[in-house]
Amino acid sequence: AGGSNHGCLGQVMPTADYLDLAGQAYVMPQNPGAFAPPEGQRYIAAQFSTLHEEHKAQMEQARQARELENALKQMIIQAVPRTYLAYLRNPNTGSYDRQSVRKIMAHLKRTVATLTDNELRDVYVRISKMTFDPDGMEVLEVIADIRFLARLAEEIGNP
Repeated sequence: AGGSNHGCLGQVMPTADYLDLAGQAYVMPQNPGAFAPPEGQRYIAAQFSTLHEEHKAQMEQARQARELENALKQMIIQAVPRTYLAYLRNPNTGSYDRQSVRKIMAHLKRTVATLTDNELRDVYVRISKMTFDPDGMEVLEVIADIRFLARLAEEIGNP
């Protein structure tokens, strides 16, 4: 499980790209559930202890992968304007609970990364007409929009 020598890079890379890099598919570590050694076998204390330690290691690996997934997802949500993530939001909860980081990144690559010069200008015009309203918006939202626009402009070679 996991990313072998590549850590959890498979959580963000497209499947094919990760497969090319690692030579194997990324498997998100799963919580193995409660410790239950195979029934019908007799164990000496050392064998039982080894099985228990392996189980604890699997649980820790799953916990770390889940925490990384959640942290990466939060970073993306904070960094990318809501407009570009609206399609992925759960309409009932308003969250991105059913979206993996890989799915979010693929969505952004398909949508945001394909903005045309005209679309980029439209975003620029919208941002340039914004006025700071301390009651209606956060300064950080405006700054995030401006930084995002700058990154988009650099990506398509239109600073």
